[in-house]
Order: sequence, then structure tokens, then C-alpha cells
Amino acid sequence: AWIGYLDAQDRLEHRGTCPLHDPLALVAALRPDLFTWLGARLTVSGSGTTQRGAVTVDVMSGSDGETARCCVASAVDAAGAKRLVVWTIGAL
Repeated sequence: AWIGYLDAQDRLEHRGTCPLHDPLALVAALRPDLFTWLGARLTVSGSGTTQRGAVTVDVMSGSDGETARCCVASAVDAAGAKRLVVWTIGAL
């Protein structure tokens, strides 16, 4: 159903695809070595009607002396992540 919805949006980059955010989050928890991580600070907007709850990511350059409060993934070994997801589904 989701792929059909994306196809109906008539956006070429979405045709025949299905973003796997939830499985990828689990892969990150189980196999963080499959990701490239960057230190960052996150800010959540608490005001405004359209921006309330919006998250701004400030990737740390290390030059300002501030300590990163979290890490964000900037790249993934897609083949490795896919193997883990497919293997896990096959093991069910």
C-alpha cells in the first residue's frame, strides 16, 4: 500500500521504492559499525505554528570547543544493512 501511495505522488525518485526508516533504526542499534557517525547538537523548536517540534541538526566541526550531545548517522553500508534485514526476516 505504501509503495502504491508513493507511486501515486508522481515523484520519480519515489517510484517503486519504500523508505525503511524503522528497520534502519534497528540496524543502527544492532550494528552501529555499519554507519558513519558525526557528533552533533540537536535543537527542537518549541514555538511557532508550523515549526513547532522541528529538529535542527548542527553537525560539530570541533572548532568551537563545544561537546557534541549526540551522534547522527551520515552514511550507511547499504548492502550490509540490507543483508541484516533480509537475514532477520528470513529467520522469522
